[in-house]
Amino acid sequence: ADYWVIWPELAGETAVDAEEITFTPSEAAMPGQRYSFTLAAKASAADGTRLVRPVTLNLEAATPLQVTSTQPSDGATEIDIDTSIVVVFNRPVVPLTGFDEQADLPQPLFFDPPVEGTGEWINTSIYAFEPTLGLAGSTDYGVGVDDIVGFDGEALAAPVNFSFTTATPIVLDALPTGSQVEPDSEINVNFSQPMDVQS
Repeated sequence: ADYWVIWPELAGETAVDAEEITFTPSEAAMPGQRYSFTLAAKASAADGTRLVRPVTLNLEAATPLQVTSTQPSDGATEIDIDTSIVVVFNRPVVPLTGFDEQADLPQPLFFDPPVEGTGEWINTSIYAFEPTLGLAGSTDYGVGVDDIVGFDGEALAAPVNFSFTTATPIVLDALPTGSQVEPDSEINVNFSQPMDVQS
């Protein structure tokens, strides 16, 4: 009926009983789309009394659970070996909990090559992973996000993968300097990250 307007158009059935209007969509709403449901002022009660003004209800169709950003970003290079890996979801994944309850929460990241470390939920939708011994230098890392379900029960639409490359070690400085030094001078080389001593 023209007293009930949906914008943008959404196919469905509208049912009216004595005190309630029920709209049942017959097609899927577009994820993230805002819909306006308006009951016109000419709608009247059983005794003929009309509404004082139109009534509008604005709703947004839910979007699927997805990863909205990562740190490092996909394809990033020269990443510091002490970097934490952070994944941000668009909707809550876990309930608000205390620190002691973190062990019972999902751990959504998979690494290639494997990385030892611990992860924690910073809030209901942000997960941070801290490598125990840091990352290896000059290494390509692949990270996968899978097997995760949102707080409302909706699973991740598809696995998410991103990759990054850690920084190559460089020599920051060396002592002594100059072209002539004493024969018994100690030589010190300072690298940008921990090195394999035997190499």
